Amino acid sequence: MSDHINNKPVIGITLGDYNGIGPEVILKALEGNQLAKQCTPIIYGSLRVLNQYRNLLEIKDWTLHGIQKPEQANHKLTNVITCWHDHQTDIAPGQVTADAGQKSLLCLKRAVEDLRAGKIQARHSNRANKQG
Repeated sequence: MSDHINNKPVIGITLGDYNGIGPEVILKALEGNQLAKQCTPIIYGSLRVLNQYRNLLEIKDWTLHGIQKPEQANHKLTNVITCWHDHQTDIAPGQVTADAGQKSLLCLKRAVEDLRAGKIQARHSNRANKQG
């Protein structure tokens, strides 16, 4: 992880359905890196998708730190692991799509894999906006 010793827990947060309310809730909760004082957040999702939501929500003075694995996390920033090749993923808020559901599953699988390997200390699944 970073160069200094850090005892904060590393918390994995899965994106959920990228067309649901999850990305907005996550961004608003983590905006400004205030939560990074208590833990090291890692969002399992898509840097591209989250940046699209940042633009939509007009969140400007805050950047997300893209990493490929938890060991690269910066303890002072909000880290994002992109869980799929997302060079063409475009958001459609409020639309139910098979692709968004499949990507949600990829995020969940990656976070569970890292949790089982001891790379993160806890995982939060963003299940907001699920109907059933």
